[in-house]
Parts: sequence; C-alpha cells; structure tokens
Amino acid sequence: SLREGGMGKASMEPKILLEISQYIKAFIEPNEGQATKCDFVRLAMATCNLVSQLLFGMRREYDDQEFISLMSAMEDDLQTLGTLSIFKILPFGSWLLASTLKKRNRSLDVQYDAIRRLIGDHKASLNSDEPKDLADHFLIEQSRPENKDLYIYSGLFIPIDQWYL
Repeated sequence: SLREGGMGKASMEPKILLEISQYIKAFIEPNEGQATKCDFVRLAMATCNLVSQLLFGMRREYDDQEFISLMSAMEDDLQTLGTLSIFKILPFGSWLLASTLKKRNRSLDVQYDAIRRLIGDHKASLNSDEPKDLADHFLIEQSRPENKDLYIYSGLFIPIDQWYL
C-alpha cells in the first residue's frame, strides 16, 4: 500500500526537507539578492524527486541531463495538451491538429522510455527480502504465481505515469 511505502508518514519529512534544501542550493542561493526565476521545469523537478523517492527510493540531481530532458518533455506535453483543446473549438483546428499530435507523441515517447528504464533498473536491483519502496512491493507481489493475472505491468506503469510525470 502507499502507506507502507511511506505516504502520509513522518518518514517522508526528512525526504521533503532534503528536497527543499537541494532546491534552494540549486536554484535560490546562486541568485541570492536577485529576482529568482521560478519556472515549471524547476518546480516539477522537485515534485518529481519527492514522488520518485516514494516510488523508487531514489532522487535525481537537478543537473542530470536525462532528468532535465524528461521534465522538458513533460512541459512540452502539457503545452501541447492546451493547444489541442484550443484546436477542438476552432473551425480549422483539425487541419492543424496533425502536427500537434506528432509533437505530443514525441514528448510521450521520451516520458514512456524513461519510465520503462526506471522499471527495468528497479527489476534488476530488486531484493525480495528487503522491499524499500512502492515499486519493490509491486514487483514482489507481481512475481508471486497466484498474482500473475492481478499484478500486470500496466498496474505499475500507469500510476508512475500519473504520479511521477
């Protein structure tokens, strides 16, 4: 359950404080005394790091290029979704829709590849005797023969997509 993974428990407090500290060091302190840019990607990185600690027991550094690319793809996807909703109400919207859908598919490919890598890495390092996060608990339950049909891959993939990204 999420509670077993740390959600809603005091055990998340040190992780939240660490993330706030890392965020301040990376984005606030370098600009001390100046106006600080507080953009979507930076805030999303901090939020995703907290969710990642719950799901995977790990966080990424803010200068990790793969992480930056993933967050940029997520931002592109959200902007594209806004554009798609505008196209639906315009009379000529369907004409412009094809190129926007291609852009969204490229963003989703980046995001889904990252999720597949995270799950694959997690499977490779799984210790069934010492589950450390939600993904471990899921993968352990999935490996039990009686749960073969209950714990399917999408049961882990979809929540990760929704929570992490």
